[in-house]
Amino acid sequence: MTNLIFGSSFKGIEKGLTDWYRNPNDFQDMENRLHVCETLFGDFNAKLMVLLQDAADEETLLTQKKLTPDSPLRHGPQIGTNRKLVKWFKDYFEVDINGNNSKDCGIYYANAIWLIKKGSDISSPIYLQDKVLRACEPVLDATINNLKELKLILAFGKSAFLALKSKFNIQESWEDALANNLLIDVGERFKVGAINHPRASIASLLTQARIKNLLIESKIIQI
Repeated sequence: MTNLIFGSSFKGIEKGLTDWYRNPNDFQDMENRLHVCETLFGDFNAKLMVLLQDAADEETLLTQKKLTPDSPLRHGPQIGTNRKLVKWFKDYFEVDINGNNSKDCGIYYANAIWLIKKGSDISSPIYLQDKVLRACEPVLDATINNLKELKLILAFGKSAFLALKSKFNIQESWEDALANNLLIDVGERFKVGAINHPRASIASLLTQARIKNLLIESKIIQI
């Protein structure tokens, strides 16, 4: 892994947001990693990036730090979002909920809001969404730069999609992109698709069908 950009490059980007957010570097040295959930899907050679809203809240990471003091920045195997992602992708990629093959699984897991929200629940609200998405955009740039083989970004949930919509001047709305299962050309080496957040009240079979269609259209998988 040469010429990769890691999280230690983004100390201080929470300036002006410290009432609501903390920097991941406060919890763990990030000289060799960029996103919290690399422990689930962390393949820098991936053609697919899954982009979700945010990783976790402050209290969750502080609790994890008590269990694994040297590495609190990790995915939670018990979290429903992570379990659903594994369920939805296991037919196409070598993934499991423990992240045993995370560095070679074919997927990279990023968050649009890279900063850690203050609060005591993983579902704590996102404050100042537009401002925090702008603050985290350099991390999104670095993430894309790191993934040299990238062909498709799947944005799970509206916040993740809005981060891409702003950056790439996407004309389609979140609602249209999701309802029509669009594969959106953003004029880059990769395309963008919209998928409902795993916590949304949508039938899992429908979500799986949408994911499969976008993977086929982007030629990541063949049938």
